[in-house]
Amino acid sequence: MILLGFIDRSDYFKEMAAATAVVTLSDRPNIMQMAIHEAVSLGVPVLTNRSQTTEPLLEDGGVFCDLTSDSLAEAVRETVRSSEDLRTAARGLMPRRIADVQRELDAARAANPDLFKPPSKLMGPS
Repeated sequence: MILLGFIDRSDYFKEMAAATAVVTLSDRPNIMQMAIHEAVSLGVPVLTNRSQTTEPLLEDGGVFCDLTSDSLAEAVRETVRSSEDLRTAARGLMPRRIADVQRELDAARAANPDLFKPPSKLMGPS
């Protein structure tokens, strides 16, 4: 495990892309951690704790643990053991997430076409 401290943004993504996994934990029940989105966008597996927001997002591209030292230690071991399978799964997450968002936008557009009109048409004649 390498703790890099503060680094430039370009170095941040380079280091993240090369990582075996990104470890990000929180004791907040409904948090959406930016590091998860960043890792998924790079196809990097994530080790995180279970929550309502993280499990549906990561599917099989991550390893989940409880917020205990024993659970975290076992999750680290599993991440290292399964790193190639996890990386393959993580690489497939972003295209699925993009497709999910597109389906949601298409459904919203079909249900509320006025919301998707260009601003000039929403404002009426000037």
